[in-house]
Amino acid sequence: MRREPLVDFIGIGVGKSATSWISACLSEHPEILMSRPKETYFFGKHFRRGFDWYESCFKHCHGENLRGEYTPGYLLDPEVIDRIHTNVPEAKLIVCLRKPIDKLTSAYYFSKARGVNKETPEEGILGQAEQVKYAKLLQPYLETFGRDRVLILFFDDIKTDSVAFVRKIFTFLGVDDSFVPPSAYKKRM
Repeated sequence: MRREPLVDFIGIGVGKSATSWISACLSEHPEILMSRPKETYFFGKHFRRGFDWYESCFKHCHGENLRGEYTPGYLLDPEVIDRIHTNVPEAKLIVCLRKPIDKLTSAYYFSKARGVNKETPEEGILGQAEQVKYAKLLQPYLETFGRDRVLILFFDDIKTDSVAFVRKIFTFLGVDDSFVPPSAYKKRM
């Protein structure tokens, strides 16, 4: 038997936009428990594994704490929207957007360093252009969940005031927004 709801919030994207940093800040809040692993990809490529598998990603969660996960790939997968809405219709969604060229450049050099990318910078960056058509990617989420249940954040705001950035998320989730996680002061990339 599963706990209802499965999750209270889901980070849906965008990769190379401080998703690990955001997840670390969320996991440090005493009222929030994050999935293990951070990126479950359950509503995407692991959906066939079933809800028992997904629930196992939260086996460490207990009590009344909010449950969440952060899988940046969700924003790019159109099947995810209906799966989330059908199975956790009350979930709140979080997305952090980064300037397109900065996001693409960071992703290119990240994959290049891992030996995955053999393309030139121009080929690698242009080949990912669909990933930064944010309005097109977000519109179905906004239409399905409503603007009040989708928090849209901007990467550059972290640089301006990382504590205010994190507090905005805490306010959105309805947890104590006076809490400042230690990671709020760490490098975010």
